[in-house]
Order: sequence, then C-alpha cells, then structure tokens
Amino acid sequence: MSYFGEVSFTAEPSTYDLSVERSIVRYDYNDSFKMSFGKYHTPIGYWNDTFHHGAWLQTTISRPEMVKFGGTFTPVHFVGILAEGSIRSGGLGLAYSAGVGNGRSSLLSKASDSGDINNNRAWVARLFAKPSRF
Repeated sequence: MSYFGEVSFTAEPSTYDLSVERSIVRYDYNDSFKMSFGKYHTPIGYWNDTFHHGAWLQTTISRPEMVKFGGTFTPVHFVGILAEGSIRSGGLGLAYSAGVGNGRSSLLSKASDSGDINNNRAWVARLFAKPSRF
C-alpha cells in the first residue's frame, strides 16, 4: 500500500490558488496488477502523463488541443478507481490501464472532484507499448 499526493500553488493578483493535482491510494499486488483510487492525471496518452505541466517548463511549446487545460475535448484529471499493470510481452513492453470514475463537472474540461453532477460515469482504458532498448 502506498499514498501519493501532489498540490499546486498558483499566484493570483491578490492571493494564491491551492489545488489538489493528485491524491492516490494504491495497492501493488505485482507488476501485472496494481489497483488504486483517488484523483489522477487522466491516462489518455503520453503527453498528459509525462508532460502534464510541460508548458510551464518548456516555454517554446504549447499543450496539444486534446490535453489542453480548459479545453473541451478531454479532462486532464480523473477521479475514480484505476487498475494498471504490465503484460508479459518480452521486449515489446506492453502495459494497460483501465478505470471508472466521476463524469465531467459543469465545466467540461474538469473532472468532478467532489461528486458527479449527473448519473454518467467516466470510463478510461489504455493499452500501450514501451519497447525496451536492445
């Protein structure tokens, strides 16, 4: 069992905005199966996982429209339960993630942190390969 938390402070004109980026409780059974619940960076692709706050650190680029903060395509955060792990595949490095959680809030780009505004759920599934170097 483990816990991971991340908060961010954003300077506003007269104050600071404190927000919870991630708060995750996770159980690792083995490399093939890990179960967790909490608030995540939505596992929708390489950019959102690897460069979640990349635009601040890499000023010559901007976030793709698909994972843009405040965009309408996909929420960059996910609140729910997630199963993930690796799949035996030799050097191909196959892995998966699948989860269910709160649907979108009234602001479409945000996951609903404190409850759902309707009876819809957010579903996420991903299968990917990370080939090992030879």
